[in-house]
Amino acid sequence: KLDGNNATNANLTGPISSSGNTTSITSQTGTGTTFVMSVSPSLVTPDLGTPSALVGTNITGTAAGLTAGNVTTNANLSGEVTSVGNTTSVTNSAVIGKLLTGYTKGAGEVSPTDNILQAIQKLDGNNATNANLTGPISSSGNTTSVTSQTGTGTTFVMNTSPTLITPNLGTPSALVGTNISGTGSSFTAGKATNIVGGGNGQIPYQSGASTTAMLAAGAAGKLLQANGAAAPSWVDPGLITVGTATNIASGAIGSIPYQSAAATTAMLAMSTTTGKFLKSNSGAAPTWVGLDNGDLVGVLPLENGGTGSSTQNFVDLTSGQSIDGSKIFVQNVEALSYSLTSDLRLKTNITPIDFSLLDKVRYVQFTMKSDTTNRKRYGVIAQELELIAPELVYTDSKGMKSVNYTDLLVAQIAKMAEMIKSLENRIQVLENKK
Repeated sequence: KLDGNNATNANLTGPISSSGNTTSITSQTGTGTTFVMSVSPSLVTPDLGTPSALVGTNITGTAAGLTAGNVTTNANLSGEVTSVGNTTSVTNSAVIGKLLTGYTKGAGEVSPTDNILQAIQKLDGNNATNANLTGPISSSGNTTSVTSQTGTGTTFVMNTSPTLITPNLGTPSALVGTNISGTGSSFTAGKATNIVGGGNGQIPYQSGASTTAMLAAGAAGKLLQANGAAAPSWVDPGLITVGTATNIASGAIGSIPYQSAAATTAMLAMSTTTGKFLKSNSGAAPTWVGLDNGDLVGVLPLENGGTGSSTQNFVDLTSGQSIDGSKIFVQNVEALSYSLTSDLRLKTNITPIDFSLLDKVRYVQFTMKSDTTNRKRYGVIAQELELIAPELVYTDSKGMKSVNYTDLLVAQIAKMAEMIKSLENRIQVLENKK
């Protein structure tokens, strides 16, 4: 019986169930009758229906009936267009290097719907129309015009020295003409640099109203003489009556002109010795004389007239004279003796000498600039002494300073006398102590 029962199996349960020996798939998908067991089955024209979810990899063939969803990750692209993951890029060289296959020149405005080829065709076709220009030279399309211009012509002058042919200059507000030729009869002349015509040495003069003539060149040494309204003329200098002359011809520096005869002027040569005086010789030529060799005797002219009288202009050196006022001699004055007025009746404010001031006096040796012999002299500098004892310095009207050496020497002598007297007293005291 057990063996006889083998013909009938126990019923199966689960995904595959049975009743007796008849099996069935309890849970299944699809309408087929073959149970798919392989993980990679080979399906031949399967009717997939509408899957609720599908991840396809390496699907080939035509999927015209598929509705694409989201692709999660693409394989990396290579070539002119590359990608990493889902990010793509195109290199400049790939775009720039592309040939414009099918290019033809066109015209019109570029629109947002144009592709690159269409845009280039339109841009290239528009080269015949320029952008509008602004400024002194402006344009509208390809038509130009000069915005700021002078004149009514149609040619734009660019050169700084243009060649103008019969130009209509109008009436210029200002014009400086150089080397203008031709006929200018309608011009009003201003100042001319050069006068047309005339030879070397000729003198232009007005022979009539607005008419210029040329006076022929004169011979050497001739002078041009005015003849009123008539033409000037060349004359001999000897025929001219001279009035007052400013400068006398000829004569060396330092020479003195004098009349040697009627209407005849001569020159007295300058004195070669400084300090000489000019002596009149009663109608004869004057001569240079000096005070140091007996040349000058008798009467010596002095400024202010000796006694100060306005009518007396000379001092007789052969007789005693009283001369008022200060006198300046630029050379040596010699005399047997000098006597200075010292009467008590003429003095006031009499006090002892302040010898302390004398210690500050500086004595120097020097030569006078006017002394051609360069003789060495001794004395003081007036400007220095004036700071110590201004009463010993005199300043004239021209600012020249002089020193009263007489009073200065008297003060120094008095100081030395006091010093000698002091030394004598000290010696006497020492003698008494012996």
